[in-house]
Amino acid sequence: MKLTHRVQNNIGIIDVKGEMVFSDEPDELLLYVDALLRVRTFEGIVGNLEQVTRIDSSGMAILVLIFKKLQKQQIPFGICQLNNGLEIIRFARLHEQIPIYDTEEATIAYLTEENL
Repeated sequence: MKLTHRVQNNIGIIDVKGEMVFSDEPDELLLYVDALLRVRTFEGIVGNLEQVTRIDSSGMAILVLIFKKLQKQQIPFGICQLNNGLEIIRFARLHEQIPIYDTEEATIAYLTEENL
C-alpha cells in the first residue's frame, strides 16, 4: 500500500494506492493519519480509495478505527471514489458508520458542512 496526502481548504486528503489487506499491514494507514495530525490541524480528513485494488476485513476495520479516532477528536472523516472492486465495503454496510461519497468534491463538501 502506498500513501500520499494533499490539503485542500484545510481538509486533509489521503490517497491510498494498492491493497488494504492483512498481509499488507493496513494499520499503516492509521499510523499515517496519526502522523499527519501530529504536524497539522485539519477540519476534516478524506480517504480517497480510487486506486485501492482490494480490501479485506482488516482493511475495513482500520477505516472504522480511523473514523472512531477522528470522531473522538471532533474531526469529520469520509471516504470516496470506491471502484467496483471495493463494493464489499457497501455490502458490509460500512456506509452506515462512515460517510461514503462517489467523488472527492462531494466528500469535501460534506466535511466542510460538518464543521459549520
